[in-house]
Amino acid sequence: MKDLTDEQLLAVLGDALRMAEPVPEAVRDMARGALTWRTVDAELAAITSDSAVEGLVGVRGTAVARTVLFTAGEVEVELTVASTTTDAGGRSRLALAGQVVPEAPAVRVRIQHREGETLVTSDDFGAFEATDVPRGPARLLLDLPDGPVVTEAVTL
Repeated sequence: MKDLTDEQLLAVLGDALRMAEPVPEAVRDMARGALTWRTVDAELAAITSDSAVEGLVGVRGTAVARTVLFTAGEVEVELTVASTTTDAGGRSRLALAGQVVPEAPAVRVRIQHREGETLVTSDDFGAFEATDVPRGPARLLLDLPDGPVVTEAVTL
């Protein structure tokens, strides 16, 4: 074991600790709650339009894209579910396209979902794309020049 890398050593130690005493669910809940404080100063972008609510998306299998509009002050974020695929495990995967208005080049966009986080960056016109995003609840965190913006959670 003397030739282990730092990452391998940490993995071995983590396994040993989990075998000795699993982390209580209450401690896990508190840790998850503490993570929400990372964005406590972010402005909340509320859902102002959702085509899934306003229209009959998907009726009789029509391939209509879903678009959700979030608004926070003068900032708007338009998110479109561009396509849906299924992975080898039968899980639904999404391709998303978005636009930040007014244009905001090189904005870091973190799409938080049940499997973790997908990180993308907007182009010179504020547009961004993400692929292989799992279906389910998600929210976007945008690192805008005037301060962070976080969207309401939405089920995609």
